[in-house]
Amino acid sequence: MKMRHWLNVVLVVLVMVGCQKREDTAKSIPAATSQEASPRGDYTQISREFLLKGDVVQGIRVLQEAVERDPKDARARFALGQTFMHLKQYDMAIENLKAATELDNSNGHYYLLLGGCYDIKGERALAIENIQKSVEIFRQNRDEENFRTSAAVLQRLLETNTATP
Repeated sequence: MKMRHWLNVVLVVLVMVGCQKREDTAKSIPAATSQEASPRGDYTQISREFLLKGDVVQGIRVLQEAVERDPKDARARFALGQTFMHLKQYDMAIENLKAATELDNSNGHYYLLLGGCYDIKGERALAIENIQKSVEIFRQNRDEENFRTSAAVLQRLLETNTATP
């Protein structure tokens, strides 16, 4: 059980850190106080500010409104999935992360976090399937750092899968 808990903690931290490092994401999300912030781009920062203040309800509301405004915004779905995962509302996290992968099947972070949610829920086959997909995407994109991370998570998951009767 300790190995599984450790795997989940590592997975969540790596995905969140990895997503924050993405330059294209950082550039496309203007500061919440910016006068030029687009209606589509500022929700992540605004939501993050509410969440940091402990106002989870308001943080989720901002993300849900972003999804309502643009149902095809994979980043909003991903952010909502991350938030629900952090709150241990795994069914809601899976729903939003699956939607993110359906809207943008080229983002390995989406699959990696989705796989982590499935693993936490004990759905090992779906966890492995999604984490394998993240490994493939990172390999195709020549993203060595995230490839190594997701491959290591997959390897640990496969090892614990064969060790578990």
